[in-house]
Amino acid sequence: MNWMMHWQQYFEDSQYVEALVEQGFVVLDHALPESLYRALVLESREDEHYQAAKISAGGRLESIRSDSTRWIESDTAVDRQAGTEYLEALDALGLVLNRTLYLGIRSVEAHYACYQVGQFYAQHRDNPSGSDVRAISTVLYLNHGVDQGDSMTWCSEWGGALRLVDASDAVQDILPIGNRLVVFQSDLPHEVLPATVVRRSIAGWLRRDTAV
Repeated sequence: MNWMMHWQQYFEDSQYVEALVEQGFVVLDHALPESLYRALVLESREDEHYQAAKISAGGRLESIRSDSTRWIESDTAVDRQAGTEYLEALDALGLVLNRTLYLGIRSVEAHYACYQVGQFYAQHRDNPSGSDVRAISTVLYLNHGVDQGDSMTWCSEWGGALRLVDASDAVQDILPIGNRLVVFQSDLPHEVLPATVVRRSIAGWLRRDTAV
């Protein structure tokens, strides 16, 4: 897969670039090829590999976040190739954004996230105070198949939206529809609202350093 060409179809279009600069975020539906998307959905369901999520170096604090995560590592194992390919896709996205916005992105990191019914992540920014190492944050939604039937739809009454405060201080609620990718500036305040069904995703970051 030529990921550079894949992302260029979006970010060589001025409307996507302007949205990311002026609003601070952009939403891409049907973001990945269907075969990779479905492979990531299956890989995300390996629940035995998840651990309780932590907040930076502060450990577990369930009053702030209550989800579980599994970090994606570059891996040649047959049953983990989807995650490795997704890291390659994020690398290419960083290169494309560097060409258009000169962000200085040098590395990527990502983890699967699973929110059980009622779990949440309180409002936060993805950089700790005084840091701008994370330039761009991404969320790819994996809510497809047995969790909600064989469909990528998401009903608003289920909850689970990404609540994002955009660059103009407007509140945006973005539903976690399957194969939807949200790309946003890492310093924007955002939170994950609780849902009435299980919610799965991949959180990713495009970083300005190489020490991930």
